Amino acid sequence: MKKDLMQAYGSTHLGLVRDNNEDQFLIGKNPYFYAIADGMGGLPYGEVASKLVIDFLRDKLPSPPTADTLRALLTQANEHIYKAGALLNPQLGIGTTLTVAIPLDDTLLIGHIGDSALYTVKGTELTRLTQPHTLAHSAPKNTPIPEHYKNILTRCLGQRSPCEVDIFTHPLKGRFLLCTDGIWGVLDPKTLATLISQAPSPKHLCEALITATLAAGAPDNATAVAFFSLRGTLGVDAAEWK
Repeated sequence: MKKDLMQAYGSTHLGLVRDNNEDQFLIGKNPYFYAIADGMGGLPYGEVASKLVIDFLRDKLPSPPTADTLRALLTQANEHIYKAGALLNPQLGIGTTLTVAIPLDDTLLIGHIGDSALYTVKGTELTRLTQPHTLAHSAPKNTPIPEHYKNILTRCLGQRSPCEVDIFTHPLKGRFLLCTDGIWGVLDPKTLATLISQAPSPKHLCEALITATLAAGAPDNATAVAFFSLRGTLGVDAAEWK
């Protein structure tokens, strides 16, 4: 993927309630990739878990990756975090979500586990490409779940092997947003669709998302990575890499 066909930007904010930021993001350049991780707040060392997986990707992601090598790498990352958790918190371990998107020519290769989200828009129609691995979304339809249990993760990095990770592809065209639940859990889909479709650049989009989340109370850390594919787009200045 040529640099001049992509624009990207990332931003994170502590929020208005949390004492520390357990989110991490990375815009990698060899190969180009976009990743976001949210350390599990229900366990200690969430900020350690999210940093471990982001650093692991930065150091280990092959160029160019394939679906098989990405799956193998995330399996290794899970083991890496599991071993760290056994030392830091022997009783419960540590954990993190991860969503990574890798541009490969005209295709986006995606790896996902947890409840961080990858969105795209067509016109003003919002599509969530990833499914949240939470109790609310994993339980059979119409299963009664107490409100305080709905967001419990059913899958994350840092658990005992085997680790089930979603690996899939999507056409690389248009606008994409990676964000943690501190954003998608606060802003409704209509607001997300409007902000993504109307933003003049990835930087403007991330800033608008953080601003809107803060205005809504920001009960959690808020992190976003926006990337726009300019393939097939005319009249757009792609010279600025952000």
